[in-house]
Amino acid sequence: SGVSAWEDMPIYARIGMHLLFACVIDHRLLNTDRIRHLFYKGSVRQGKHFDAPESVSQIPYFIKTYKIDLSELLQPDITQYKSFNDFFYRKLRSDVRPIYEKENPNTIVSSADCRLCVFESITAATQ
Repeated sequence: SGVSAWEDMPIYARIGMHLLFACVIDHRLLNTDRIRHLFYKGSVRQGKHFDAPESVSQIPYFIKTYKIDLSELLQPDITQYKSFNDFFYRKLRSDVRPIYEKENPNTIVSSADCRLCVFESITAATQ
């Protein structure tokens, strides 16, 4: 579409995305055993934190940051979620993500809300 949109996100997420996708840093550095272990430990630690009941305090910030429409949720009352992870994999109402043009091969169905980039060809994707 050629449309660019600025996405609000926490600074640590923006820095991480920049390092992984836009930085001139040698990506071989990110693929070392030491760095992979560091990412693994951080991911496990954060996962445990987001499973803890105290993590529900971060749900309102997440909703505001990513502009989540609570009316789309099967359970819109955020006090009913037991942890941040419980909210993160929340269920949506069946009518909020209709699948249009089932017969159109130019459409895509995503199983999750996500960032998605589509390129016309492999050549375009590698330029």
